[in-house]
Amino acid sequence: MIRISVAMVTYQGEKYIKEQLDSILEQLGPEDEVVISDDGSTDGTVAVIEAYCKSDERIHLLAGPGKGVKANLNDVYDFGLLNKVGLKYHKQIATLDERQNNMRGVGTAYSL
Repeated sequence: MIRISVAMVTYQGEKYIKEQLDSILEQLGPEDEVVISDDGSTDGTVAVIEAYCKSDERIHLLAGPGKGVKANLNDVYDFGLLNKVGLKYHKQIATLDERQNNMRGVGTAYSL
């Protein structure tokens, strides 16, 4: 059972993605996951992530919507949270998402 689901969004992040993934992965256990949504990078970001996916089953790569940070975050949250916690928390997460839509911040953390 997945205990921790790290949501990560990328765009043109080839320069830093290895360092970020190495840092995140060393802090996670074998039952945890990293869900990455890339929003259409044209540098080597996706190739780097795909290489990590082949060597570590905890990493999941999604093709982002190509509509910017907010839409990309929504995609990764939907995959990483709604598919994992089940319908019990669906209403609470939808409420948090609605609040996020009214915020100007770049990220949101959920604690269930």
